[in-house]
Amino acid sequence: MRVSGGKQDRAASQLGIKWGGQMGSIMPEVKLGWRHQFGATNADVGAEFDIAPDSSFRVLSQSEKRDAALIDIGLSAEISKNVVGKIGYQGRLNGDADSHAGGITLIARFGGAAK
Repeated sequence: MRVSGGKQDRAASQLGIKWGGQMGSIMPEVKLGWRHQFGATNADVGAEFDIAPDSSFRVLSQSEKRDAALIDIGLSAEISKNVVGKIGYQGRLNGDADSHAGGITLIARFGGAAK
């Protein structure tokens, strides 16, 4: 497969709010936002099969709605003097192509003094 090029004319803006706090050794954080996409709502890519000359074709991606809600929720906690645990969720919701991600992280400090 040989990709001959693609076109994706778009830009996006984001507007949101962030709240974070600390309750003892627990630190919650919430980010809520709105994303608006300007320009094309899909991408266009040209391709051709290497083993079949003159087999060029175009692939047009799925169209996506212009507006999406953004959600980012996290919770951090100091587990010990040198270990912090984090759990979080991130979502982009627009009804067409929703995406969700989550994660768990352990951060261990080695060496220097903890703050």
